[in-house]
Amino acid sequence: MLMDSTVYLRPLPDINDQGFIHDYVAVHNNYRSKVEPRASDMMDMSWDEDLAKTASKWVKLCSFSHNPDLKQPGKAHPTFSTVGENIWVEERPHTFSVARAIKLWYDEVTHYDYRTNICTKVCGHYTQVVWAKSYKVGCAVQTCPNGITGFSDTASVMFVCNYGPAGNYKGQQPYTEGSNVTSSASYNYFCIAQQNS
Repeated sequence: MLMDSTVYLRPLPDINDQGFIHDYVAVHNNYRSKVEPRASDMMDMSWDEDLAKTASKWVKLCSFSHNPDLKQPGKAHPTFSTVGENIWVEERPHTFSVARAIKLWYDEVTHYDYRTNICTKVCGHYTQVVWAKSYKVGCAVQTCPNGITGFSDTASVMFVCNYGPAGNYKGQQPYTEGSNVTSSASYNYFCIAQQNS
């Protein structure tokens, strides 16, 4: 049992780890470059230290809910009036992977119809990842050895990405279809995405 606890408590990368910063951004841009139909207005995403600091403060609370400061101008970011957020929880902390977490968000594309702009199941994580006008991202990950409030009392990892400016506005598609592309670019998991009005 002690060995399992040691695995659960292993340190995860912080928001200054350049390798993980590269991974967060590269994985986002890879999926943004693959949208179908093709996007004419997709922007390349880049790292934002202030968004990462906001994500880092929030994951430390180990609470399965959205940060209420995200919709308050100036509270979550000095420039963006609102900030988007995706949350992911891994109940097996030793298996945490940036690529898998973001892939699971992206895979919600199977529940989204671009033409009708309708989700048949949860797809807000996908639409935030590919929201064309969200061009900054900051992510953080935290081990929660006592579980996550509102989710589980089992040791888990909480992963949060904040996006600027926020996406997921009701009635709007995540990007504009077109050919003038401006961008290059069985695990237990649970996640929540924010819907903006």
